[in-house]
Amino acid sequence: MNSVPVWLVLSIGVFAAIVTVGRWFFANSTSMDRLINRLFSWELAGFLLHGVVTNAGAPDLAQRVFMSCGLMAGAQAYGFARLLFDGAARYEARRGQRVYDAIAAVAAGSVLLAEPLLDHLLPFSWSTAVWTVSQVYGGIAGLLILRVCVRELRKGDLVIREMFLYSALLLLAGYWTVGSLIGSVRTVSGAPPSEPGAAWVVVILVNFFLLTLLISVRLVDVLLARTGWDRAGRHCRRLGPMWRELTTAVPEVVLPPDDSADQDSAHRRYRMTVEIWDALLQLRPYVPDLAEDAAIRPLFEDDRKGYALLMAGAARAKACGAVASAKRPIDPAPRLPDRSSELGMLLGLARDWPSAR
Repeated sequence: MNSVPVWLVLSIGVFAAIVTVGRWFFANSTSMDRLINRLFSWELAGFLLHGVVTNAGAPDLAQRVFMSCGLMAGAQAYGFARLLFDGAARYEARRGQRVYDAIAAVAAGSVLLAEPLLDHLLPFSWSTAVWTVSQVYGGIAGLLILRVCVRELRKGDLVIREMFLYSALLLLAGYWTVGSLIGSVRTVSGAPPSEPGAAWVVVILVNFFLLTLLISVRLVDVLLARTGWDRAGRHCRRLGPMWRELTTAVPEVVLPPDDSADQDSAHRRYRMTVEIWDALLQLRPYVPDLAEDAAIRPLFEDDRKGYALLMAGAARAKACGAVASAKRPIDPAPRLPDRSSELGMLLGLARDWPSAR
């Protein structure tokens, strides 16, 4: 890494460290989160310790430390690939990560502590052999991720965000596959893993920076959700005034607390939409007589503000103790075929609700 400007390496390293520390605190709940966090931790430890030990005047030891951390990172990368390829249930049932970590730890320990002795006893370089094998497994991991990305992109049911993430991961996996092959050839030819040359170091740093950006998406999502500024949180704030007025008028529609569920913005939005629909259903008998079933649908479809006025009036009437009508109740609104359409309809109704109160 000495062949590129120190400021470039430090800038990318600091950025990756900030993202990694943030993920350990805020995005560490799933197997994939933990694998990514451990992978980046080992990578950063390798870069940091290599620089410290080299500056301390022990370049050979620095090389072994760098390789040892790289081997541990490689175990996490292989586990990440298996998790994507096999799925979370099968991956966790097999408990293969313990095996990958144990093998990597033994290999790293042998390189770090016993390489001089092994090099004396064996007719080949032990570290070269270990690193070459690790590069082969790195290439296998890249191929597994490539297959997953191609499989998901061919489904055709991804949203734009998912298409972007899988496309970016596809490009990075292509680099990992080709880079592992090139790295193994270079290692066999005698090039130290920590000094791949200026051109290849730039490629490695660009890849590392892009990968850091990719894993930061999850961290940003979690932070936005915690602060209520994610998409679901914004929807909750837009639905809030209408939801509060309807649940005040019809408190029996409020669902009981669910301690077993993750109380994130998406869960709150789901509860709010269910309670709003139930409240509108319960308010049917309190709609004025002019709103017969034949009149309410065109009113809703052609004049959403008029429908908001109608239902707000029904909510006020029930809150004031009005007697429910004995006539056949009307539908509160035409139910749409999917939740996305329903949510859009309720958000539109919520937009007109404040002026109808």
